[in-house]
Amino acid sequence: MDGSTTTAIAPADRTEQLPVELTALLDDIGEQYAAHKAPNTIRNYHAQLKYLAQWMRLKGFNQAAADCVVEFDGEALQLPVPPTAVAMWFADRLRHNPFATKRQRHQAWIAEKHAARQAGQPEPHINDVLVPTKVSSLTTSLSAVKWVHEANGMKFDDMGNIAARIDGQNQIVPFKLWWQGLRKSNAAEARQAKPLKSDVVMDVLETIGDRIFDVRNAALISLMYSFARRRSELISLDYNVRSKGADGVLTIDADVMTIKLFNTKTGKGKVETYSIERKASPIAFTAVELWISRARIEPGTPLLRKISPMHTVLPDRLKAASVNSVVKGVMFRFFRDVQGQDEATARENAWHYTGHSGRTGFCVSAADAGVPYSRIKDTTGHKSLEMVDRYAGDRDKLRHAPHKTFGVGLRRNKKIEEVA
Repeated sequence: MDGSTTTAIAPADRTEQLPVELTALLDDIGEQYAAHKAPNTIRNYHAQLKYLAQWMRLKGFNQAAADCVVEFDGEALQLPVPPTAVAMWFADRLRHNPFATKRQRHQAWIAEKHAARQAGQPEPHINDVLVPTKVSSLTTSLSAVKWVHEANGMKFDDMGNIAARIDGQNQIVPFKLWWQGLRKSNAAEARQAKPLKSDVVMDVLETIGDRIFDVRNAALISLMYSFARRRSELISLDYNVRSKGADGVLTIDADVMTIKLFNTKTGKGKVETYSIERKASPIAFTAVELWISRARIEPGTPLLRKISPMHTVLPDRLKAASVNSVVKGVMFRFFRDVQGQDEATARENAWHYTGHSGRTGFCVSAADAGVPYSRIKDTTGHKSLEMVDRYAGDRDKLRHAPHKTFGVGLRRNKKIEEVA
């Protein structure tokens, strides 16, 4: 099952009894099944489920009877998973995040050191600081648990009951209400990538350099902003002709650049098409066409490629996980070499930019220009206007704040300058 191993305890279908001409169709069915989730999502789910299986084993959650066993890199997960086990796993991860990055641990350590100094207490050692897991990560974990049950013909019992201790008394509570309480009691402001607005994008592209790395990165950032798509969708693009397994294709003619996406979160099996005109974004056209020319990208091959340390363009597709590093590197060099910031300041400022910065930057730039949310959503492919509001809402609310109306805000003059 997508790289995992399933041992079914229930009798399996006896496919060996099918005629030969029908068994050949099983490969087609397998490929179609594999397309139900994006590969990055499946890999993320597998990592979460492997950790759940390991956690249950170490904590002694041995089930007397299981319908099936699924293995993730040697860790056996028995299904169905009891809701109480999932609740305890989440409660443990809220105390400590096993996936915390080095930077997250360091930031938590600095915060706890500051708090200890303020309270006149001994400063903690960095190894003693625990970084809690964010609720958004737990939401992904819950989706993984539901998915592995569904993939094995079951349903996770999220409507069942779990054990809890309230006022020192052991009680039974509904899983669904506990989950609602967990989300409310651990609510935090979502970390949002710093937006790459249109003016910054143009400044970066006009000063980025001429190495093959720079040319590739300029094309990437141009596409990130111009089409405002997710990084996984951009790196899946082929040039001109779609090859087998590719999730999208980019075409360019004299006047229009178009991407077609075949497997997106919001497409629901439909092909999504997005186009921009050369006269509207000539700088983006120049960046993408220069990359195609310099890298000698052939039709039917990946558009965005890996580059070797020897500056050789490789046939391999750029990985989604590498996009964040590419963006941070571009912004670091821009802040240091173009804006003259010292290395430490440039690195700190660049850290706030990610592979999502082009998407958020497009939303903010469009909202600042007065583009209706519905038209922004048509470009970004968001499921709802709520997500667009998450990116651009603060700026939009500030621009249209009632306090700007004379007689509402506390000012004497009638004219007010627009927010930059």
